[in-house]
Amino acid sequence: MVSNERLVMRTGQQEDFHSIMMLIKDHLDELGIPKTDNVLRYCLNLITRALNYDHTVIGVIGPIDNVQGYIILSIFEDGPSGEDILGECGLFLKKELRPSPFKYQKEMLSFAKSTAKELNMKLRLNVDLNRPRKNAYLRLLKRNFGDPTHISYTWDPAL
Repeated sequence: MVSNERLVMRTGQQEDFHSIMMLIKDHLDELGIPKTDNVLRYCLNLITRALNYDHTVIGVIGPIDNVQGYIILSIFEDGPSGEDILGECGLFLKKELRPSPFKYQKEMLSFAKSTAKELNMKLRLNVDLNRPRKNAYLRLLKRNFGDPTHISYTWDPAL
């Protein structure tokens, strides 16, 4: 249950593991992604790397025993340039907190921006164009980061 109390955005810690994994299962359900062994193994590996700061970090909203949202950021090499970029690997906030006066989505983006500044890296955020609230998210990104400098397409033969 989500309270009316303001939750704090912070860097994830080892003690957050169980709470984050429960939230990831909610995220997968919302995306309609089956929780196969391979998917869960990928998520487990990603969260383990993030909590150990192994080229990955996770920002969370909420107390250790009740994480309500997260943004996962990972360092990857960007194609031919070989430049390291900080990329979003996942962003999720419980539905009850999405239309919130506390503006948690903005806090997660600020966490990403400050992490990129601290690492002196470009930041790449993802927008799933199949999501119902994509236009609202695009407006939020534009307000916080300006016009995009890069757009990529992912083609899914299953669609």
